[in-house]
Amino acid sequence: MNVSAWLDELGLGRYAPAFAENDIDEAVLPMLTDTDLRELGVSLGHRKRILAAIAQLYPNETPAAPVSMPRGGAERRQLTVMFCDLVDSTTLADRLDPEELRQVIASYQSAVTDVINRYGGHVAQYLGDGVMVYFGWPSAHEDDAQRAVRAALDVIHTVRALKSTYPTAVRIGIATGLVVIGEAGSGEAALRASAVGETPNLAARLQGLAPTDGIIVNHRTHVLTSGAFESDDLGPMSIRGVAEPVRVFRIIGTRHSASRFAAAHESTGPLALVGREMEMSLLHDRWQRALADERQAVLIMGEAGIGKSRLLHALTQEIDPATCYRLHYQCSPFHTDTALFPIIEHFASAARFDRTDPPARKLDKLEELIRCNGMLVPEVAPLFANALSIPTGDRYARHDFSAEKQNEKAAAALLDRTIALAARKPVLLVFEDLHWCDPSTSALLDGAIEAIRDARVMLIGTARTGFAPPWKSIGHVTVLSLNRLGQKQAAEIVDEVAGDRLLAPAVRDEIVAKAEGVPLFLEELTKGVLDCCPTLDQACRDDGDGPPIAIPPTIQDSLMARLDRLGPVREVAQVAAAIGRSFDYDLLSIVCKMEGAALDDALERLLSAEIIHKHKNERGPAYLFKHALIQEAAYESLLRSARQALHRQIAEALASRAAGSDDVHPEILAYHFTRAGHADAATKNWLLAGRRALHRAAYVEAAAHLRRGIAQLDGIPDGEQRLQRELELRMKLGPALAAMSGWHATEAKQNYDRTHALSRQIGNIPQVFTALWGIWLFHAARGETSAAGPIAGEILSVAKQQGDGDLLLQAHHAGWANAVWAGEMETALGHITDGMSIYDSDRHSAQASYFGGHDAGVCAKGVGSVVLWTRGEVARAMAFSEESFALAARLDHAPTTLHALMYASLLHHLRREPERVATYAEQMVSLANSHGIPLHLSIGNVFAGWAMVADGEGDAGLARMRAAFDRLREGGARLIFSLLAGLIAEACLMVGRPELGLAEIRRTPTLIAETGELWWQAELHRLEGILLLAENPVDTVTAEEKFRAALSEAAARGARSLELRAATTLAALLADKGRTEDAQAVLAPVLEAFPDRTPTPDLAEATALLAALDQDPQPAFGPGGRRSWTEIPRA
Repeated sequence: MNVSAWLDELGLGRYAPAFAENDIDEAVLPMLTDTDLRELGVSLGHRKRILAAIAQLYPNETPAAPVSMPRGGAERRQLTVMFCDLVDSTTLADRLDPEELRQVIASYQSAVTDVINRYGGHVAQYLGDGVMVYFGWPSAHEDDAQRAVRAALDVIHTVRALKSTYPTAVRIGIATGLVVIGEAGSGEAALRASAVGETPNLAARLQGLAPTDGIIVNHRTHVLTSGAFESDDLGPMSIRGVAEPVRVFRIIGTRHSASRFAAAHESTGPLALVGREMEMSLLHDRWQRALADERQAVLIMGEAGIGKSRLLHALTQEIDPATCYRLHYQCSPFHTDTALFPIIEHFASAARFDRTDPPARKLDKLEELIRCNGMLVPEVAPLFANALSIPTGDRYARHDFSAEKQNEKAAAALLDRTIALAARKPVLLVFEDLHWCDPSTSALLDGAIEAIRDARVMLIGTARTGFAPPWKSIGHVTVLSLNRLGQKQAAEIVDEVAGDRLLAPAVRDEIVAKAEGVPLFLEELTKGVLDCCPTLDQACRDDGDGPPIAIPPTIQDSLMARLDRLGPVREVAQVAAAIGRSFDYDLLSIVCKMEGAALDDALERLLSAEIIHKHKNERGPAYLFKHALIQEAAYESLLRSARQALHRQIAEALASRAAGSDDVHPEILAYHFTRAGHADAATKNWLLAGRRALHRAAYVEAAAHLRRGIAQLDGIPDGEQRLQRELELRMKLGPALAAMSGWHATEAKQNYDRTHALSRQIGNIPQVFTALWGIWLFHAARGETSAAGPIAGEILSVAKQQGDGDLLLQAHHAGWANAVWAGEMETALGHITDGMSIYDSDRHSAQASYFGGHDAGVCAKGVGSVVLWTRGEVARAMAFSEESFALAARLDHAPTTLHALMYASLLHHLRREPERVATYAEQMVSLANSHGIPLHLSIGNVFAGWAMVADGEGDAGLARMRAAFDRLREGGARLIFSLLAGLIAEACLMVGRPELGLAEIRRTPTLIAETGELWWQAELHRLEGILLLAENPVDTVTAEEKFRAALSEAAARGARSLELRAATTLAALLADKGRTEDAQAVLAPVLEAFPDRTPTPDLAEATALLAALDQDPQPAFGPGGRRSWTEIPRA
């Protein structure tokens, strides 16, 4: 059934746009009430006709049964409350007979009620000479606060005009805020709805502050009506019964603006237009056609907040006003039955009427405006004076035209005027919000579409989705539908609104996700976050545990209005919202206690209202809320007690459905049990969800699940069960935090400290061991080798006492890692040998989540490759590296693979193979980035940057290295810091900036003293000597001292490969100085004792240098010679 055609058959087609805009289709028709039709702007007589026609269509229709849910008849919602009080009623009581007083109060109440009804308000109570009114209940509108203020202004004029023995006046207070509203009491008393909360009391108090015939509003009401009214800021005031001072405003009157958009952005200006390049291009094309005498009309359509007016504003800003006439008309939701309202309002504004102008003065202004527009005053002025309700007396000749005829003649005059203007200059004719267009204006537009046939006129209208004028399909009419913005464009809007307040990526992403590409929602959600976080640090929270982003007051009414139009079906939407953004038919049926035709009908109505979409999952029919904010609004309207009861039902239904299967995600169960207040079940499921996420290496998700579980522990009584549950949660949280933020993160250390205390309290030695291991790793990752050493010793002692092979493996794991960075290569190799004698990949790979986040066997082989290379066992080192990779590939565990890549990058740097380093480092960066593991991401970027410098990309590579190194330093991670500092110093040398390299090297002694990381000290001495000579070739004495220090340090630690490098460099310097015998004495014994003759660049250069020394007693290595000593060996 076509509702629009049905209305046409009744002769009521003028209401079709309102029905379409409010999503009223065949399924909704039988649910309509007299109140609903009144809110749609339908007159009393037409309401009766429509209701009678509906009754004939659906003689046996009965409303769907309400959903069985614990609502208690009340709900939470934003409400605008007006309190209106008659001034000096006590004096009136003294002066008037009680019967006369009764008539005065009755007239006053009747007048107020009539006004309130016109604006869609609800009279909640008559309190003697006071009236309390709700705007936003029982049905919300997107502009309830504006309706309240407009109604208040009309009430003042209406009451002032009452015929009474004594003048009557009022005081009005208006407040907007959160309330709980619904039926109170029982029996007949339950018919009266009561709003509970601060807002009604505040409205009454504000009324007491208002002057005679004055209106006082609170700050939230002012924000929601900003731009629509002139007001005075009275500042914060102390209000009796309200704890904090309240900022209040006095309403002066209506502010005239060209459009709703202009009014809303009068003080701040609109945001930049984002993502509408194609639409703007089309509009410019149509304008150019209009300039060429091709009549054009464009209808810009889209949902509320999508940016129709913003696009139109951008177009008008780009068209030079000197080259055309711009006529702008704004339709109003309050005047859908006021003939030619947009034109009347435009003329009143253009004529600059003042509230104090007498009728004669208004007529003078009107006539002047008519003359300026080239129209005949005697013919046109009476028509517009009548439309503007200005008494004319005997000023003009009388005409016995009907109201309808006068409107037709006024419309004809306007069209003639537009065509006449177009003869002089092109005309841009704009009508905004046509979905609120009155029938007379609609008829005017129908005529205009034809009348502009040969005129330079471009007509542009904006309307919401569903508006369907008869001229929509005419050839020269372009319908431009606006879609939602993409994520990148949405993020641009968020950033622009935030300005200097740089929101954390997580916060920005949450806003973008919630707004789903609707520009208005993006703007208001961002403002809401900034308003709630007055300091930059608060707005930039990035831990994922900040308060959820709430629906801002500026869009709450709009969302609730859509839900209220659903009638009883709204309760189904509320249940669905408690389930989640997505829900399936079976679960909804269980929780709603509805099935079959009743539930099908309810869902069909939600679909027709475009509240939800339908799709399928593995269980059958499923549904998705079309917009996240609609779901949130439906959920937030439930009482907290009702939400808790619903979540309990949902959780129990899901648990029952999943019994004996893995058909439900534990995090979903945990969420519902948490919301239900069932802490024991919630913590169990958060723990299970954390375990599963850890298994998938989804560390951010794992940490979030486990933190939520810990947060629920307060709901479990004190005792061993609670301690054990916390210990289990923290045991899993440690590895997640370490992988996510690095083992050096303070939160990881705090978590392991608590884990250690809990395990000691419970007496669980294996868990004591695990906690100690985490504490050790915190110090190790921060490069605090000296602090980590004693803890590693304690770990080994505990493992030996327990006689547990699994623990002993991990004790050796800590031992070899601690020893290698301390430069104790023999000790490290011993731990590796002992550990690998215990290791079994099938048995021990599962321990990765507790011990370092990576597999012990892969770590042993990776560390072993570095130890063996350092000892000069080059071939064995390569074999260990290859075994590490093969094992990591078989285990297929991202953090373990990252560990293998890190040691491979390190080994190939030691072997001076930049191409191989580049390969492994870039793989490490990619994998770490995809899994959100910052420690390996930064280390990978340092190695990758070094490879770039070695390949000739000096500046870019060095910048990449420095940025990554700074991130490590800022985060507190100092693992292999001395090596990484040496890499940067070496890169500085390669790009010809030795002074920068020296500055980096000279910071390392302090670092080594703090950390005890001694393994790379010999190479740092060697590099410093090379850098000194590169900066000042004459200072060979200091350089020789550094080379000898390097040689001594390497020899003392059994670091044969580093010893060979130091000897080769020192020998080259001595030869350059003519001290050939000294050079041979340094290099020959080191080369002879080198244990492995596998070809490497280091071995080749040492061998070549010694051969050159044997052949030429004084080889020339200085400037002008065969080679510069700084090239032997390459740094």
